[in-house]
Amino acid sequence: MSVFDKMVISVNILNTPPTDEEKNILYGLYKQTMYGNINVEKPYFFYFAARSKWNSWNSNKDKNTDQAKTEYVELAKSLIIKYGLKDEIVL
Repeated sequence: MSVFDKMVISVNILNTPPTDEEKNILYGLYKQTMYGNINVEKPYFFYFAARSKWNSWNSNKDKNTDQAKTEYVELAKSLIIKYGLKDEIVL
């Protein structure tokens, strides 16, 4: 299992959930790593959550996979330090 894969699992077992902003940053970096540049239309204004996710992914446009993956791992590590893990076996 790669470090990236371990971090994807780890951010889902933090002692305290990350903030919405932190979740959105993780989401955008994850989508950019897995799928590359955003390939869906921007949601209508009144779909707040979907639009926020779209904006997060779009903010990583043209970022290469390795860069997005590295940023995801670094953010995940900082969140683990900040919030701690429920189950440290993953690390």
